[in-house]
Amino acid sequence: MTDANLDTEHSRVTTDHRTIRQWVEKNGGSPAVEKAGGKGITIPRILFPGDGSDDDTTADDAGDENDKSPVSWKRWFDAFDAGDFAFAYQERTADGDAGRFYKLVDRTTAREHA
Repeated sequence: MTDANLDTEHSRVTTDHRTIRQWVEKNGGSPAVEKAGGKGITIPRILFPGDGSDDDTTADDAGDENDKSPVSWKRWFDAFDAGDFAFAYQERTADGDAGRFYKLVDRTTAREHA
């Protein structure tokens, strides 16, 4: 997802595992990871059913759904914390619709803009 799609008036940023899991499950998502090329880096992703891309983080997508492997929440949060990510998400879009937009952002950057 591009930054333009994350309406700051309706968005939140968190590193709280419980909050992230509740939001993902409420929106029908499940945890997955993607291996980034040959670098051995594991990137946490979210799979959503019935969504052509199955992942709303299009700004840095490296592939399609076949590149993502479902994982346990423990493994997902291990990758999330190891990557020093924060989870930016929307409860509602600017139009008032239920939001399924999220983006993984750098924790330091998230703190600076809080």
